[in-house]
Amino acid sequence: MKFISAFTTLSALALAPLISAQESTLEEKWAIGENPEFAYESLDFTFTYTITDFITAGQADYQLYTQGCKEEGTLLTNVTDGLLDLGLTDTPITTANTGIVNFDQQASIDVSVDPTNIVTSPLYSENNTIGDVSAQIVFCIRFGLNTPSFGDGSGTKVEVNFLETVVTLDVDLSDGFEIASVAVAPKDKLVRTAAQAYEVEGYICNEEEMDGDLTAVRNQGAQIRVCVRPNAEARADGIYMRYIDSFTWNRDDTITQEAVVDREEAGNTLTSLYCTPGELVCHFVSILFASFYATPGAVAGSGIASMQFGGDNTYISDG
Repeated sequence: MKFISAFTTLSALALAPLISAQESTLEEKWAIGENPEFAYESLDFTFTYTITDFITAGQADYQLYTQGCKEEGTLLTNVTDGLLDLGLTDTPITTANTGIVNFDQQASIDVSVDPTNIVTSPLYSENNTIGDVSAQIVFCIRFGLNTPSFGDGSGTKVEVNFLETVVTLDVDLSDGFEIASVAVAPKDKLVRTAAQAYEVEGYICNEEEMDGDLTAVRNQGAQIRVCVRPNAEARADGIYMRYIDSFTWNRDDTITQEAVVDREEAGNTLTSLYCTPGELVCHFVSILFASFYATPGAVAGSGIASMQFGGDNTYISDG
């Protein structure tokens, strides 16, 4: 699974974050650094903003919106909106510097994508092309500086400056997988078998979808069961299976047999496919052509699988 992100910013005050050598102006005191630090790991995002030491604890604030931000977007207020609001690390000082200010404070905001709700969120869109499933998550974070609470006891604050950041996260939900070697032989022969997995794990498995006996030799007419699941990193991020898009068996590039075509069992009637969107593991069972068994050797296979956010048989509409 690959993540590609981009972000753009909109600021209320068009000024460079430079503090003059003279008495600081109000504009300088309320300035926000134009280029916030942006870091992410997997589905977790951190935004760090530079502000002056005129700003004290409690004056920094933020909101999350859909792509249009405050003016054209929708405020995100519910946990079902697809983001986990992890909070603001506020400024530490309690007394404002009212003289020549320093641009030496930072406030950080942590946000995480919630894989259990993101697919039904207005932030989420998807391309469901067979073999090339991808998703895009777009949201806006508005960081603002407010006046201290008015002294009338109302607790009212007024926003003075803000910076809006639009974040676009592109997610590749398709991956290829291979079964590197399955031994085949005429009856009463013994040859070792091996399997190799890639980003999407494809492996010979048993009926419980656990690793199968890789030392067994398959004879003519035997069933071969292959399981496919997201790898450990993807599973940790709440990614589940959606489809096995395709799979083909081959031997020495001279004998081939389709098992899965366009997310369905191949027309040769020699494969049974078991894959429901939202399951952690999908699998299929094949019986190979007799020609695969003419002499001892090894059979390989490769395919493409698609994944999705959210499990427990959560279905994502292809429309």
